[in-house]
Amino acid sequence: MNKKTTFFHQYVAGILLVAAATTHAQSIDSLRQKQATLEAELDQLKSKIFELESKGGARADAEKKPSWFISQFGISEVNSAGGVEPYLVFFNPNTITPIKYINVRALLFNAVGDVVSSDIGGQTFAGMNFTGPLSNSDGAKRADWGPVWYNTTGECIKLASVVVTFVNGKSMKFDGKNLASALAPELTNDCKMRKR
Repeated sequence: MNKKTTFFHQYVAGILLVAAATTHAQSIDSLRQKQATLEAELDQLKSKIFELESKGGARADAEKKPSWFISQFGISEVNSAGGVEPYLVFFNPNTITPIKYINVRALLFNAVGDVVSSDIGGQTFAGMNFTGPLSNSDGAKRADWGPVWYNTTGECIKLASVVVTFVNGKSMKFDGKNLASALAPELTNDCKMRKR
């Protein structure tokens, strides 16, 4: 191998080394650029996740809103003639459709937990009808009735059924096991004798 050939080989080898070093430097630079891009994307994803989780928290709060139709009920007064005057507090959990009517059937009980009938008419069950419209934005609305039963021993009412009719014609009936779905969770729908 002559000097020219050796020099040429060394020259080519040098060029290849410089090219490899340049390629290596370019690879590191391109990898660093990719890393910076990925880190920026990761930051954006973290921001989106945080935003969605925040909205999820708001959704969880929204889900805590009432899903029931009756938040309170009871007897406001037994008047001097024995007239039992009940009341109910209604709420519309449906944010879109107003309520047209709510029909409630109830029983009257005395202080020891026995069903009692009305001295006038003899009925144990009584119906109470509420006429809307009642929208979600109206909040809770109290309805009072004049004497529904006449019995001086009346102390407690127990709801037997609730029928909710919306302005779009759809209705929901709550009785038996599903009656509790119409009532706020803290309500007790029984008139058992309580220890004093």
